[in-house]
Amino acid sequence: LGMAARAAALADAYVAEAYDVTSMYWNPAALVFLQNVSIVANHFQERDYDAMNENIAIPLLTSTDGALAISASVGHLGYIKPSSLAAEFRFIEYGFDIGFARTVVPSLSVGTIISLRYGESKISHLRVASSSFGVFYSTSPEISYGVAYEAVGSRIRYSYDASSTTLHRENSPRNLKLGAVLRLPSSSQRPVIIAAAANEKSFGERGLRYKAGLEVWPVTFLALRIGYQVDPGRAAARYGMGLRANRLQLDYAISLSREYDRFQQLSVSIAFWE
Repeated sequence: LGMAARAAALADAYVAEAYDVTSMYWNPAALVFLQNVSIVANHFQERDYDAMNENIAIPLLTSTDGALAISASVGHLGYIKPSSLAAEFRFIEYGFDIGFARTVVPSLSVGTIISLRYGESKISHLRVASSSFGVFYSTSPEISYGVAYEAVGSRIRYSYDASSTTLHRENSPRNLKLGAVLRLPSSSQRPVIIAAAANEKSFGERGLRYKAGLEVWPVTFLALRIGYQVDPGRAAARYGMGLRANRLQLDYAISLSREYDRFQQLSVSIAFWE
């Protein structure tokens, strides 16, 4: 489930983005090049079945040599509205992630993220672990490139048999992602236009997944975003906006297409230090 509203609005074309600590979910090597050192809290709600996820990500160490960050999350079927699912199909999943990045040369870094998950229902529980690896290359503040390989390990699948919810361990889908981000103008400390593009190959599936996103800051405190994702046989747009005031930033994203899960997402980031 979603981990950052800004990334969602840009269609998750985030493998070459080092915007804040949430970039580690797409490419942990980005932690060395963070533009905003802040704590980020996020809420995700899938609109059809009311599935939800809340998470918080915290950078612990940021330097030109290396970086470390942690994240905690909880996923569940919410109770804000009546669900079309049977009352017995209920679960809760707790997660913990730790990301680490190391500089190889001043413009190149490598990183890894280790993810632990614990899920439970009324009749069963399960623990799994997985990891992802990334490389981040930034030739200048205006352009960056990223490559990430995910996920090595297992994930939890939930099934309902008309009487109870059962948890199953399955191999995580393995994906290879490549992307680039362009920030303009080059003379600005805070770019006005950010364009992101990425493609993704899921091993065992045919074709590629293409992602692209555009962010525009018409004024210093407001960002408008749009993203587009194309899979074999389907495509959909996403939309979002951001509000910035000193050390506080609010980001919102929404997906309205039935080609993918419909969702809305809200993130809050606070910079407690420079």
